[in-house]
Amino acid sequence: MNFLYGGMLGWTALAAVPIVIHWLLRDRIRRLTFGGTRFLGVVERQATARKLWLETVLMLLRAALVALLVIAIARPYLTSALGMQPTAVLLIDCSRSMQPGGRFDRAVAAARDVLGQLPGSERVLIGAVGSTASPDLVQARDAADAAQLLGRMRPDGGVGNLVGALNAAVARCGSQPSAIHLISALAGSGFPATEHVVPVPPTCRLVIHDVGGAGDLPPATVGLTAELAARELTPGAGNLAVAVRLVNRGAARSVTVRIADAAGTLDEQTVPMTQDGTSTLTLHGSLMTVGEVPLMVTIPGAPTVLEEDGTFRLVARVVERIHLAVVDGHPASDHAQDPAYFVLAALAAVSGRSYAVDRCESIPPLDGYQGLIVAGPRALAASEVQRIAGFVASGGGLLIILDPGLDPQQLNPALGVLAPARVRGWHSGDVTLGATALGAERFSGILGGQDDALSVARFSGSADLTDAQGSQILLRFSDQRPALVMAHCGQGVSMLLATALDRSVGDFPLRPLFLPLVQELVRALHAGSDHSLTQVTGADLALGPGDRLLGPLPLAAADGASHPQPAGGNASSGVDAGGQLRAATPGFYQLTHLQTTTLLAVNGDPAAVASPSLSSRDVEQLVGGSAVGLHATGHGLERVLGADEVRQAELRLGLGHWCLVLISVLLVLELALSQSVSRR
Repeated sequence: MNFLYGGMLGWTALAAVPIVIHWLLRDRIRRLTFGGTRFLGVVERQATARKLWLETVLMLLRAALVALLVIAIARPYLTSALGMQPTAVLLIDCSRSMQPGGRFDRAVAAARDVLGQLPGSERVLIGAVGSTASPDLVQARDAADAAQLLGRMRPDGGVGNLVGALNAAVARCGSQPSAIHLISALAGSGFPATEHVVPVPPTCRLVIHDVGGAGDLPPATVGLTAELAARELTPGAGNLAVAVRLVNRGAARSVTVRIADAAGTLDEQTVPMTQDGTSTLTLHGSLMTVGEVPLMVTIPGAPTVLEEDGTFRLVARVVERIHLAVVDGHPASDHAQDPAYFVLAALAAVSGRSYAVDRCESIPPLDGYQGLIVAGPRALAASEVQRIAGFVASGGGLLIILDPGLDPQQLNPALGVLAPARVRGWHSGDVTLGATALGAERFSGILGGQDDALSVARFSGSADLTDAQGSQILLRFSDQRPALVMAHCGQGVSMLLATALDRSVGDFPLRPLFLPLVQELVRALHAGSDHSLTQVTGADLALGPGDRLLGPLPLAAADGASHPQPAGGNASSGVDAGGQLRAATPGFYQLTHLQTTTLLAVNGDPAAVASPSLSSRDVEQLVGGSAVGLHATGHGLERVLGADEVRQAELRLGLGHWCLVLISVLLVLELALSQSVSRR
């Protein structure tokens, strides 16, 4: 039996009121012996005993009246009459946050306890909460099947998506009476602020099992992440730059940071860290061998939550030269008006060392190019747009440079999905360039203030851009309009510069900062592309049949081997049942996709473990306040099913009506007993 308004059942405590009143107002009997009544003792004892018995029955009737009245108001129902089968959903957190301190073992034990307490009539769904947006909820056939499902679960090494798991469970249960058991250490990283938590419906009972412990995490740890300044490099001294970010939890300390390849240490620095603070630094090195180079950034001797947190792996791609194609949208005999002339001149200054640049008047075959620059475009054929879109999606970089002769009505349809923003028109007026917060690291050292004449990029005209909400704005004009917009498209990037790089909008190409600005634009063009050389443990790789993932490999085996063998025989190959490849252990992996082999660096995310845990009350607020404490219940079936359906169910059951009938009978008995007691 269930109740439409289960919260009302707490008022059954009022049934104790008649009992308390009876006890407080009971008759106080004093025994007095005197001669005139000594022969009535037996009769008096019999009458007193009968009266006490009637008063006790009357007290119990009044208590039952109160309890039945509350039950009637709570409106009892049977799920069988509604055609529903109760559902129990067990969500077991299998993220990286469950690895330290025996958390995962406690989670499995808690899940077994829940299964042992469930009635046999309930449908049981079990899901592993990993980094996927929506976990697969598998229905257990029986208790043995449920035990096998729990036994096969392992932490996948990724950041758990607890929000997606709750949303999937709520969607699966629908309006059925259900209970969702979330078994987790409640790491804060599992509740990203960018995702929306669907409120738990009134028919659902949310039970939060917090298996985290105060002593699970060491009190003082260091977390490490790193990123290559450019993923594709050309051979040369000092060509490697790696930005490293350290997060310190605990007392102040000094940490040694080291970067190495298979040949040995490339750079090493000692960094002082403040208490509970962060530090950043840049490590440098020289890579001279063409190919994919595995790199390891380590903090030897520093305390970490998990052992692998002291190492971060990277893969740098060293190529002979970056091959660029520069398409001149409308060539002009006057170099000052040619949209590509000054760009080609700037790249020619360094093309012998870093870039191989081809000048084209139309879109060339893009095989073998890493970047494409289209200067002053007017119109593109549909076939050209399709080829460029495929080039960017496969990892290429596209830079579109606008000029005063543009026609928005012709240009926007021609660029289509290639441009990260749409062009509204051309704006006349002097403006200067400035870096935004996103572009500060790359451009702030080039673009100076308004009073620095040598480092001001000034233009007499620029394009108005719109619909750039889903893109990153790296540069802005002095009037706060977007100047350089970038968007990720597949594995590559598309960039749009809202002004010309020729003399049609001023003398900027003749200024000293023109050359470094163009070079930085090209670096951003190919460095911003995502070649998927670095992944987080547990992340899904959407690949196809025949793809293989071998590893993890040690640094020496990963370097320079065309077909390395897995270390210690540990290999995962082929695509799993979900059509995904997943690396659960940090290390280097050999990834074969479409008969192309590449090296993949897989790292654990320190935030998945070191992020602060939430309390059950925090989770309650995230799910819309429907949870109450650790064992939270929410009722109100009528709001979900509709009043008509509930009323029909009540007519079939008649439970509420039987309560009213019983109340009426008890009232009659109560009145009769009250009269009998009063006469005595």
